Amino acid sequence: MKLYILKPLLFFSFVFFSVYLRGQATAPDEDTGSYTTCNADGANATRTSDDLPNPVNVGAIDDRSCYANYKESDVYGKTWGIYNITHNSNQFGSSLQPRIERALSASLKTGVGSFAKFSGIVRILEVGDTSGTNNDGSYLIQAKGKHTGGGGSPDPAICLYLAKPVYGTGSNSGKQVSFDIYAERILVRGGSGSGREVVFLKNILKDEQTSFELEIGFKEDPNDASKKIHYCNAVIGGTVFNWNIPDPERGTQSKIRYGAYRVKGGRAQIRWANTTYQKAEVENQSLSIDENQVTLSSIKTYPNPAKNNFKIQLNNIENATIGIYDVLGKKVYQKTNVKESIEIINNNRFKAGIYLIKVIDNNQKVYFKKLIIN
Repeated sequence: MKLYILKPLLFFSFVFFSVYLRGQATAPDEDTGSYTTCNADGANATRTSDDLPNPVNVGAIDDRSCYANYKESDVYGKTWGIYNITHNSNQFGSSLQPRIERALSASLKTGVGSFAKFSGIVRILEVGDTSGTNNDGSYLIQAKGKHTGGGGSPDPAICLYLAKPVYGTGSNSGKQVSFDIYAERILVRGGSGSGREVVFLKNILKDEQTSFELEIGFKEDPNDASKKIHYCNAVIGGTVFNWNIPDPERGTQSKIRYGAYRVKGGRAQIRWANTTYQKAEVENQSLSIDENQVTLSSIKTYPNPAKNNFKIQLNNIENATIGIYDVLGKKVYQKTNVKESIEIINNNRFKAGIYLIKVIDNNQKVYFKKLIIN
């Protein structure tokens, strides 16, 4: 075999073998000893009392496990948050499963453009295992969001991401060597049991550093400008998994929690690093403004209906701020310090539909005008 062919083959064989070994090896920060339900150094007075002073992971701790408190490790050039839990280790007597999670502040608005977004790197070392298969696995992260109307939990999980164990063979028999990642999604608001679906997403190796992004929020329905979509989108190891939440008009918030949650048998060990969080909150703007409530002489828009460019004329209003909102309340235009008039060039910025012009003068008095784009 020629040398120029042999070298690439040797390189790829080495890379494959290294990845294979990485999937089987014990991680530097892995707990390999036998486990107990509770330990003295894992018990905590309250669910929020035993966090580190300055944790690297974002969010507020919610610790419902007496096996181990949150710790951190420095391996692979990163500082990792350690989330270890065991079966029956919820010391607070709750019917909920043991967990060490971090809660992120909710996006409490439902206007188009509102969202909550988390990103981080996860390593999975071990997850819960039971005698059967239905209750195997542990959750890494979950999207939550309250809704209007009855049914279900007052603070329901909408979409959860579950890791189930995959065992090796031969010398790795009985060892968790990789994990199948599933999305557990509601089919109806307030649904449980048959009201949910569990969908396989991908497999990742034990101790593999996997990027994870989760975003939940509201966007415009591309098929109907009068409606919006409540979405829950994940990117796991570069693979995109988008999903739209049922009954978007009932959603009232978007929220994210992550860490390690659920272990109905055995132990779970999950690590998070490089965690970030951002959110946006956009008010819904009502277009049901009674034209009789608007001082028509104060604002003139022409042409109206408009097709391309249009002009907004202000009478006896100085230093105004002009905002234009679409039917779902998304702000599509803003201009400050407008004195008398302004001409707006469309350039495909405004799709055909109904818009609300909102003018605020220097005395904070608000004026409205309806605009139609053909």
